[in-house]
Amino acid sequence: MRLKIIDQRNYVLFSEAIKDCIKTLNDILLKENMKFTEFSTRVSKEYLGHLLNSHRNKFFSLLKMNEAAVYILSSTKFLKPKISDDAGNEIKELEPSDVMLILWFLFIDYVKNTTELEFIEDIFLKLYLRREYYYLEHKIKYVAYCPLIQFDMEYDELKINSRMKIRKINNIEKKDLLGINFGISSYFDMIDRNLVNYVIEYKYTFNMEKDVNEKCISKVDRQIKRLITTLRLFKEGSFGFDHIKQYPITHIPMYGPLISYAPIQQVRGDYKILNEEKEALLQLYKKIIKTSIKSHLQLAIDRLNFTYERSRLEDKIIDLSIGYESLFITDEDKRPSDRGYFIGASACMLLGKTQKKREYIKKIIVNGFKLRNDIVHGKKHNKDNLIQLMPKFDQLLKQSIINLL
Repeated sequence: MRLKIIDQRNYVLFSEAIKDCIKTLNDILLKENMKFTEFSTRVSKEYLGHLLNSHRNKFFSLLKMNEAAVYILSSTKFLKPKISDDAGNEIKELEPSDVMLILWFLFIDYVKNTTELEFIEDIFLKLYLRREYYYLEHKIKYVAYCPLIQFDMEYDELKINSRMKIRKINNIEKKDLLGINFGISSYFDMIDRNLVNYVIEYKYTFNMEKDVNEKCISKVDRQIKRLITTLRLFKEGSFGFDHIKQYPITHIPMYGPLISYAPIQQVRGDYKILNEEKEALLQLYKKIIKTSIKSHLQLAIDRLNFTYERSRLEDKIIDLSIGYESLFITDEDKRPSDRGYFIGASACMLLGKTQKKREYIKKIIVNGFKLRNDIVHGKKHNKDNLIQLMPKFDQLLKQSIINLL
């Protein structure tokens, strides 16, 4: 943490603004016949938050008259990051309401970090420096976590590259990542936390001058999901995930974690990476990240991943069939009824090393497409045959993808 104050005048004005807010809050509590020391529990702090918001206009009127607000509006140095409107056009001057929010959230943070409602220099300095760092620097560091459901390894950590790794988490981390501390309600609220022992961790830097926040989040999601795809292709077994949570390592005023959700996964809990499989897994990942997101290969990968979100086998086999078609069908005029034979012949030459193996592969794929055709055309199909065929049909698609990478 940098301890030097860059803008001394700004520091003084901000401190005066916070002192005014503290005095106002003390007056409000006095009228309510309450003491600040009563707000020590989480529930009581939430009530204090509601109390502050109910008097928000009063605080804003106070801050608007403060010299700090006027100085922020005229200070190009403090608000160095460019601020844009919805059309992407740069805004050279902030609205007074934007400045009020900067001061307001500083005050909220101060209230959260103090036990006595009086101005304490050390607490204020720490909070101020965080904001000054944020507004004067262009780069913000983030870390993203993707908790894995019923995933196991023979070791505590696997480094994928300089930014990403899979690692074991402790009970404290579980409470933070899987709980409802941030007001989220997810699949994790309904399952045993003991089912989640590993996370994918990804660290990155967001450049406020160049990067668009939404695109940066999507890029991080894509990197993590490509690792998940690698794990699924690498070996048989099933694990799941339902969200990716991104935290700012650099303190960002007014922002908490960013959360992106995934559909609930179908999990069997029989997936485990062995110690001797490390290198082979890393080699497969290097191939996956080189795959174009617009390629036919990527379409097959997407369809494979969809099967983990389906509960009905009928839906799974349709997704797998589309995956096969994206890999082996280039002639759009090929009739659907013929595709199983054509794909079976192509896949068996790709995967089969012996005549016996090739015949086995072709039979599985032809039967899979026959079941798929019966399902999409509303014909009766044998459920037991579908149950027996699905694991083999699934595994052959995975092997085809790997061989075509």
